[in-house]
Amino acid sequence: MRSRPARAFAAGLVFIGLRGSPTAQAAPPRLTVRVYDAVGVSPRERHSAEAHAAGILKDAGIAVAWRECPSELDDCVAPLEATEVIVRLVNSPGRAFVTDDLADSLGYSLVDAEEGRGWLATIFVDRIDRTARGANVTGSRLFGRAIAHEIGHLLLGLPTHAQRGLMRGRWTADQLRQNAPWDWLVSREEASAMRESLAVWRRQTTRPILITASDITADNLDDGAR
Repeated sequence: MRSRPARAFAAGLVFIGLRGSPTAQAAPPRLTVRVYDAVGVSPRERHSAEAHAAGILKDAGIAVAWRECPSELDDCVAPLEATEVIVRLVNSPGRAFVTDDLADSLGYSLVDAEEGRGWLATIFVDRIDRTARGANVTGSRLFGRAIAHEIGHLLLGLPTHAQRGLMRGRWTADQLRQNAPWDWLVSREEASAMRESLAVWRRQTTRPILITASDITADNLDDGAR
């Protein structure tokens, strides 16, 4: 496993060739997600993917507010609020510029081991498209599941993967085609941990640092995230 001096790890989601039961509450905790699209995904496809991701997180007891960036408003350039994260949509780098553990990832998330949380997730749009076509499945649904998976890492503060459900690290073509509901849900324990993370974030009195694309390099990737 490789790490940055600041003890930040990246968890990657790889494609190969339990539903959460939130405790009843007046209103679910809300997570704001800034989406930076560097590819030019059509609004219809992006909004569909966001709806799929929001549905998964809703089942975990978390409400999501999407903020499309850049924007004419100042809210896309201001430092992140305590309950904000960033999802950036990019195309994958050439294989000559990445390590083997990133070569097949649909995305990855940067997690700060000391803070026990993350702020930035990356989705490789071209790999989502290629994988969806190869498995003959709906691209926006796969897109949304990948987004929800990476947001899950940010909320859990862990680069590791589960054995089953949405947070497993390997998705096969058969699983994508079979579309079994239990393969795309978070467990009760994961959902509880995600909600607790948001509760802790809300109590924070300081804002996290502003994260930029220059903070991320291939050397940050966790060898076990495949």
